[in-house]
Amino acid sequence: MGSGGGETMAWTLAGFRERTMPP
Repeated sequence: MGSGGGETMAWTLAGFRERTMPP
């Protein structure tokens, strides 16, 4: 994880999207 807050948000969004809309 990066020390930036924006990176954390991106990670959470990516994980949530992958869980709700799997490939």
